[in-house]
Amino acid sequence: MNWIKHTILAVVLLLGTNAFALNPNNENSNNDTEIQDKKEVSFIDICLSETSKNPYEILDKLMSQPSCRMHGPEHHVLVGAALLTAYKNAGGEINLKEALATMVERGGEVPGGACGKWGVCGAAVSAGIFMSIITDNSPFATQAWALSNQMTAQALADISKYGGPRCCKRDSFLAVLSAIDFVRLHLGIEMESPKNTTCSRSEQNQQCIGKQCPFNEINQSNNNRNMKSFGSKPWMVPQPVLIIGTYNEKQEANAMNAAWGGTWDAGEIMISMGSHATTENLKLNNGEFTVAFATSETMVASDFVGIVSAKNDPKKMEKTGWTVEKAPNINAPLFKEFPMVMECRIKEKIGEKGNSGYYLIAEVVNVLCDERYLNEQGNPDIEKMNIITFDPCNMKYVECRKCFL
Repeated sequence: MNWIKHTILAVVLLLGTNAFALNPNNENSNNDTEIQDKKEVSFIDICLSETSKNPYEILDKLMSQPSCRMHGPEHHVLVGAALLTAYKNAGGEINLKEALATMVERGGEVPGGACGKWGVCGAAVSAGIFMSIITDNSPFATQAWALSNQMTAQALADISKYGGPRCCKRDSFLAVLSAIDFVRLHLGIEMESPKNTTCSRSEQNQQCIGKQCPFNEINQSNNNRNMKSFGSKPWMVPQPVLIIGTYNEKQEANAMNAAWGGTWDAGEIMISMGSHATTENLKLNNGEFTVAFATSETMVASDFVGIVSAKNDPKKMEKTGWTVEKAPNINAPLFKEFPMVMECRIKEKIGEKGNSGYYLIAEVVNVLCDERYLNEQGNPDIEKMNIITFDPCNMKYVECRKCFL
């Protein structure tokens, strides 16, 4: 009967014998190798002699005992035991020996496989039991009742987001990490967080989820990365590559390349303007202009119009090879090689002082899109357009291709 099995489990945990191996057919273990006789130290003795404030390290030590399997209901006790020990060492006011005995009694009642059969991971329950012990919770308590259930819920949330199949090591460590933050936030006790959480047991787990596990070596190397400082840089990414089209006083088309621009408000955009021929042209034609989005196909010419001024090269636009048409709704040129173009009109200039440039705020009069670049719903399909962005970190262009729902 289950109650006999869990009573035996509680007893052997307390005594620290090799009796974890008494259940060789336990469906939660994927290690059928008989546990060899090794000198076993009672987990109670380990906890009572432990001085660490780090429950992660304490739990790792407890799980390193020979009788602790890769998977099994012993973890439903060990998580809470490690937390109780670290909590006591960090200044928590509890009688550790009595608290551990209570942990054995309550944790031993949570059966193996509860994560799959009950929909509640025993490691998360163990963290909740820990909270119920240190807050002296009961079914009739108020704040302690809330905290205990919140602790379990937080641990479950942190465990479940990585998906299955279960791993008693991964889930136990996640429950402990959840409790460290929860106790600090709600009880003001600072248990120590681990510096290294790289898993050393993945080869023992036939259902290891590999790179998806937060304790996988690859993820740990990312967590321990060093950050290089670059000082004050206006590196907003991605930056658009905007081609601004205007007419001069002779109705001759000009184009410039701008990267510092974006949405200003509903139906409005903002562009940072320096002193260019385009700046002069924007004083004409009611401040009307077009904005096209550069693509990989137009990249070379788009870069060219950004570094060559019409003031210095009258044949600038001819050299681009672009086909010029008048925009249908404003007095500005439209370049047919671009899949999507906005027709705009200036509403406001901010910070205009002499020839130093300014920030322009413009209303979007209309958006035009080549029908070849529409999706099945009739909307512009950005993925089809091969639009490029500017990489300010490395001063180059990057193509944007993959879109996500």
